[in-house]
Amino acid sequence: MFKNALIYIAIVIALTFICYENPLFVVALIFIGIIVGIFLFFRSASKFTDLETVSWHYMGIVVGGLLQFNPIFTEQHSSLISQFKSAFTNYSDFYEGVNKAAGQHLVDEEVDYSKLTEYLSLTKRRDFVMLLFKLAAEDDGIKNDEWAYIHDVMGKLKLNGRTVEYMHRRFGPLRTEYDYQQTENEQQGESAPNATPLVDCFAALGLTSDSTKEQVQSAYRNLAMQYHPDLPKNADTHDYCVRKMAEVNVAYAKIMEIYANR
Repeated sequence: MFKNALIYIAIVIALTFICYENPLFVVALIFIGIIVGIFLFFRSASKFTDLETVSWHYMGIVVGGLLQFNPIFTEQHSSLISQFKSAFTNYSDFYEGVNKAAGQHLVDEEVDYSKLTEYLSLTKRRDFVMLLFKLAAEDDGIKNDEWAYIHDVMGKLKLNGRTVEYMHRRFGPLRTEYDYQQTENEQQGESAPNATPLVDCFAALGLTSDSTKEQVQSAYRNLAMQYHPDLPKNADTHDYCVRKMAEVNVAYAKIMEIYANR
């Protein structure tokens, strides 16, 4: 839109200089230029407003689709959505989309993700996906179906591999259901710290060194649900939770490396 406007202004200025010897023609040219400029501005603004409106409607449907897996809508869910929407113009279409898709009703309307990628910058797409993860994690952690749904949305929003990997690292600890074998395979490709004594790793998870792998995984999930800094309940203790989860993640990675090599 801005590129076209600059080109148009440049053409008007060029014609003005070329025809400067004829004052009436210059005045007429400037007048026509102003009229056409106003027309193009309002046309572009109208097009952007329509895109913004339909995009918020589609985002609402995506959120509502996620809430189908866990239709209990809490105050924390509402707070997360309000925080996300504060960066945009307030559109009722968003809540209409949420209400249409949430609950026990199936979503009949297809989401045009090309509209979302056109309206949302890469940063805003990332923020929207983070909202989905936080909504899923609220109350009872991220289940398999929620994880798969959000992963599908990330693909349709054309998030790059680095962003997807970042989301996996950040919100993986909040999964309360997942493929343990896949998780262990991913752990083998990472370099777990070797400096921390194994007994201290178990202690960091509140366990003894004779604990089973299942007990370790269960303790890790419980600690993640308690201390993960992205959970709304931890907003007032965010810095402490960041340090706590870093300690828990180091301990868990080290222990799971030992189990994987047995």
